[in-house]
Amino acid sequence: MKHGFNPGTLINIRTEGGIMLYALFISVVMVLITSLILSLNGMNGRFNESVLQKHTCRTNVKNAIILAMAEPNLFPVDKTVSFSLFEGKNDSVSITRRYWGIYETVTASSKVLGASQTQSVLVSTFWNDEELPALWLSPSQFRCKIAGNSTIEGQCKIPGLRFEKTTMNKVPFTGTIPPAGQISDAERITELPDYLIRLTFEDFIGNLPARNEMSISNPLEGYNSFANATQITFLENNTRIDKGNISGNQVIICDGILAISADVQMTDIVIIAKSIIFDDSFNGSVQAFARDSIITGGNSFFGYPSAFVVYSQNNDNLPAKISLGKESDFFGTILCWSQRPTIRNHFLVELTSDSHVTGNVFCNGFTELNGTVEGHVITKATLLHLNGGTHENTLYNCRITKNSKNKDFIGLNLMKDSKKMKNIKMLK
Repeated sequence: MKHGFNPGTLINIRTEGGIMLYALFISVVMVLITSLILSLNGMNGRFNESVLQKHTCRTNVKNAIILAMAEPNLFPVDKTVSFSLFEGKNDSVSITRRYWGIYETVTASSKVLGASQTQSVLVSTFWNDEELPALWLSPSQFRCKIAGNSTIEGQCKIPGLRFEKTTMNKVPFTGTIPPAGQISDAERITELPDYLIRLTFEDFIGNLPARNEMSISNPLEGYNSFANATQITFLENNTRIDKGNISGNQVIICDGILAISADVQMTDIVIIAKSIIFDDSFNGSVQAFARDSIITGGNSFFGYPSAFVVYSQNNDNLPAKISLGKESDFFGTILCWSQRPTIRNHFLVELTSDSHVTGNVFCNGFTELNGTVEGHVITKATLLHLNGGTHENTLYNCRITKNSKNKDFIGLNLMKDSKKMKNIKMLK
């Protein structure tokens, strides 16, 4: 017998070795698959736990905001209230309520183990137009005349119990007035509630957010989150801002006249100055507080929540003015109010031709109404400059209509403290 390899044996040996290697390979693969499955299950469990924690945070934040809106008195302004919902104290919720211009902000934060969530909202604390007339004029010897293509909708309080139709510029009245049942005699316009004293220029500038960072250079570039400290920038003398993005949780204070270019992006901020001027075609959302005047150029857009406020103790006995430029749109509240009105310090709101206000106008002086107001106009008297003459309590080619858009855009009813927080805007 020759010595050598038996092919059959060799084949058998190879086959048996292959089976052993294959079995070992399968065993290793099964171990790896089992380990992978266990690992995936663990990861899936951790993932589900993480998702649950995040969901709980979102729910806590939502409920905290609703609680602050429903019971604002539980949360003092500029103070953070923190609490835990579970005994293990593995979670926490904090609520901070602050005044922001004529509105308020609520910032709610929640932490659940490793997850966290923070959300700020802008809320209206006294929005309620149920008892607010569309047009309210003070008693006067001048009856309310109406001319041209003017339209007035809703309840009215006007001198003489009726609109007197008249012809101006040789054009007869062709508009619409409310039925007699919706018109009542003029009453003295009530004073603003005491809680709004914080909006007077003298008080407002002295009650800035407690948590802030001061600067005397340029405003912060970009959007400052409302979860951060308020960025307050002081500008000396007359100042012009030509460019930049100045938005969010920021306050600009100028001790002179502040002029703002249309190239400046502004969202949700507060401005305080002696006088404020916006260039033509400005586009943003701003709450402007001035001592003397707020003037806008034409073709501008002021989105909700905007506010123009000249509300002063008027110790200098000087006039004041708010003017919305031609073909400009404004969403919010206009307030031009003197705590010490006299015959020499008239406060004036001027809504120029084709301007459009979606919201409310309050002025205990005079209002020149040459555009459209979707909302309410409460003023001592109206003025009309026409043909070289001035006509008091005369409406010509203007409109006061009911708000046809989302109620979120309507102005606040500053005459009534209803303590209802109905409108919110999500903030960054």
